[in-house]
Amino acid sequence: YSPSFRSSLCKVLSREQQQPTELNIPTQLKRLLGEPLKAAKAFPVDVVIVIDAMDECQDSSLVQLLLDALLESAASLPLKFFITSRPEFRIRDKMLAQHRDMPSILHLHDIEQSIVEADIYKYLLDTLDNISPPLPLADIQLLTKHAGKLFIYAATAAQYIKPGPWPVDHHQRLKVMLLISATASTSVQYKKLDMLYRNILEAAFHEELEKEEKETMKLVLQTVLCAMEPLSVQTIGSLLGLPDKSVEIALEPLR
Repeated sequence: YSPSFRSSLCKVLSREQQQPTELNIPTQLKRLLGEPLKAAKAFPVDVVIVIDAMDECQDSSLVQLLLDALLESAASLPLKFFITSRPEFRIRDKMLAQHRDMPSILHLHDIEQSIVEADIYKYLLDTLDNISPPLPLADIQLLTKHAGKLFIYAATAAQYIKPGPWPVDHHQRLKVMLLISATASTSVQYKKLDMLYRNILEAAFHEELEKEEKETMKLVLQTVLCAMEPLSVQTIGSLLGLPDKSVEIALEPLR
């Protein structure tokens, strides 16, 4: 991709006495990326390094180290980093903390509905391709509407409708996904979504919370779930007799 960078990196590796994997993250970033980039005589413009699903890294200390290293040095490198993640507090707090080189943050739920729907529809068309006879486009469009802005909903639905090599009635499964019934939440099509949200709740109600803090989170969550329309922090606080700050702290891990 870049002969000049490749040559510079090879020189660094030949001088390095330790294996690259034995170096800590800041040192890896400096010696294996920063130094070769600065030594390279030519490097393509508009290069973007994508780090996908950072929240899936199980070692939270490594996530903190990587984010610290990136925030410290990314602005001085001739490329950009694009990081995707669910808004887990350990990552979100680090990204939102005041820093001299503030990163640009984009929340998926802030993107215009029509743009997200177009992407989800394109994803479903591609994923549910090669089904004979083809699935009705009107039903795929309706499934897109059901997904809203949630790619995880679309991905789970697609995997249920077309579960790999196993023979199933794709058309019947699509109809099942489009039906709204009282028993839908216990059916197999929602199994992975249930697992996803169970993991989110388990992470939110972590063991370091005090009993009173967990009770407050449960009250706030129950209020949000039972509300007929979106509620502001102030409204939730008024309903529960809680200070706005307590409501914000309770909601933070659930964002």
